[in-house]
Amino acid sequence: MHLVAIGYWPLGIAVLVMLIAAVLQFTRQNVPNVLTLTAILAGWVVGGLISADIGIPSAGGGLGASIAATVVALVISIPFYARLELGAGCVKAQMAFSAWIGCAVGFPSVMMLTVVCALVANIATYAIAWCCVVVPVSDEPAPFPAQVTHSLGALVGLAVCIALAVC
Repeated sequence: MHLVAIGYWPLGIAVLVMLIAAVLQFTRQNVPNVLTLTAILAGWVVGGLISADIGIPSAGGGLGASIAATVVALVISIPFYARLELGAGCVKAQMAFSAWIGCAVGFPSVMMLTVVCALVANIATYAIAWCCVVVPVSDEPAPFPAQVTHSLGALVGLAVCIALAVC
């Protein structure tokens, strides 16, 4: 895969969304809906424009791939959310990340990227929450910046896929 090719520009947006989510989680202790929901909708709109073939460059992505990747990310993240290791902001950030991946690459690569990135992100977050969070002295639970680990996990998953030339 030639990442410098113009068709892969949506991957940069995907990475940027995850980095912004991590910074917001670290500094404000939440990932706002205005970031995640706007990023999801923007990914779908851009996917639709790519599918309409009006000249927006893509390496095979489009609306169908964007929506499919968003749904797959949600389905993979639900079990981790249900176990309370993952917050709703993390789930929505993963969905936004995947929506933009779907703008960049088409089927079947988008499914492989989405599955790998979501699994690595969710498992990393679960492992850190399970292994490394110190039991708090007070009755209040320790604030665990799950989105930081989640974002880094998703980016590692993307890097692995790129290194293995899955796209």
